[in-house]
Amino acid sequence: RLRRAQATLQTMELLAADVERNSELAIELEINEMSRPLHWLVSTTLYRIAQEALTNILRHAEASLAHVDLRGGKEGVTLVIRDNGKGLAVQADRGLGIIGMRERANLVGGSFSVESAVDGGTIIAVTIPYESGVHDQNPPG
Repeated sequence: RLRRAQATLQTMELLAADVERNSELAIELEINEMSRPLHWLVSTTLYRIAQEALTNILRHAEASLAHVDLRGGKEGVTLVIRDNGKGLAVQADRGLGIIGMRERANLVGGSFSVESAVDGGTIIAVTIPYESGVHDQNPPG
């Protein structure tokens, strides 16, 4: 089943508002309207990756600001999350949170990257094609 893009946008807005309400992390949310509906599994994957990335920022980054950018393109949807924290430790890309985000992206045919930004902080990027091969799976419940 496909999920209206508007529902995906709303869940990201709720996630950002919840994190801001329960922490001192400010979140800049930039979302462009997606012209195509997303499969429920793609939508859930994007939400869970954003949730884990923001949790990692709160736990490890010592950041005051996170920028969440979600946009649909011609071929797929891209989620980029960056913060103004201290960046990644040398072995941080092997932590369970990052491994889980990478596995989630791979399960829906997406790509995942994480790197320290030149000016400090961390950048996480996920791109998932619209035709990700998950259209034959049904939502739980």
